[in-house]
Amino acid sequence: MYLALSYLLAAAAGFILAVAATRALHRRSAARRAITQQDQSAAADRDEREDSASARIRRYGHELNNVLTGLGGFAELARTRPNDDPDLAAYLDQIVLNARRAVLLTRRMLGSGVPDAQTIAPEDGRPAGTVLVVDDEETVRDYAALALVELGYAVHRAASGPEALMLADAHAGTIDLVLTDVMMPDMTGPELVRRLAERHPSIAVAFMSGYEHRRLAKERMIDRDDVYLAKPFTPEALAATVAAALARRLDGKSARVA
Repeated sequence: MYLALSYLLAAAAGFILAVAATRALHRRSAARRAITQQDQSAAADRDEREDSASARIRRYGHELNNVLTGLGGFAELARTRPNDDPDLAAYLDQIVLNARRAVLLTRRMLGSGVPDAQTIAPEDGRPAGTVLVVDDEETVRDYAALALVELGYAVHRAASGPEALMLADAHAGTIDLVLTDVMMPDMTGPELVRRLAERHPSIAVAFMSGYEHRRLAKERMIDRDDVYLAKPFTPEALAATVAAALARRLDGKSARVA
């Protein structure tokens, strides 16, 4: 619990530093009117960097605030529970998950942490496989991608079903697994899986969602025996989900076409 709270403090400090840095960058000097053409070019580059930093603050600041608010709420719940309360472990898990997301968002705001390229891979050695991660929420994609790279996988990231299909068509090698959100704009996860299966019949499939598996199955979005990952998730839960999906493929139970 103390480690999670330290993550919270680090994320909040990072947020404050990012805001302070952006405000400092925006202080213009009146003397800039008299500078030479070369200095004007340098000033334009400086302004572009300032605008980029401001855009990152606006883009991620609101979401970071929400994550930190949720983290604080779960910390308060955990603080009021006795050590033998069965709900305590769940609250601590939520604290750790939100703290990790807060750190990721802070790194994004500071312009570091996750490469902007759609495909990322382990820096050392040949990847254990290739995973296509599809989710319309950027922090979920980044969080899953970083965890999968740590597990030794190369990762393609897509924000929608159509984008995932384009990535799959452009990929020259084998895509071993697609990890997709169930509910997305433009195209649902199950529809994406159906189309991917037509191109890659042996691809393994895992769905993720903030909705309960039972509810999704009842509404016929996915099947009861589909490999499913509940959001938010830990790297350990993600690793177990990937292993289960790949094991199903070895057993001949890959993507559903119908």
